Amino acid sequence: MKNFKSFVFPIALVLLATAAGARQKPQGPSDKPVLIREAEQEDEKAEDPALAAQLAEKDIEVGKYYLKKKKYEAAISRFKSALERRPELAEGYRLLGLAYEKAGRPREAIVTYRSYVQLYPKSSAAEEFSKAIERLEQEASK
Repeated sequence: MKNFKSFVFPIALVLLATAAGARQKPQGPSDKPVLIREAEQEDEKAEDPALAAQLAEKDIEVGKYYLKKKKYEAAISRFKSALERRPELAEGYRLLGLAYEKAGRPREAIVTYRSYVQLYPKSSAAEEFSKAIERLEQEASK
């Protein structure tokens, strides 16, 4: 009987260890270090410039539709998305500022217009946005 226990006990330990190892979850993407996961996520977010341009144009188009339907918050969301994809789109700033104005958010409109003027001070749209800023500031001071 003593020989039986000394024989069975080590076998049971090996079987338990094997079963425990089998229950461990396989390594997956979540087991990677945080910095590696974040870098991979950033790579996934990176878009082809041509695709980004198309998506930004679509966001502008849909945003204009929402603006016409007086769904200002939806329009704001679309214009912001367009500017995230293509920050050089003057039309995006103009429309985002307009949507903020229509939504009764003149401070955000001023910030939007100022952002563009600071980014592109020599552009033809900078003068238009500067005038809009002055107008909104005058209206706010009344």
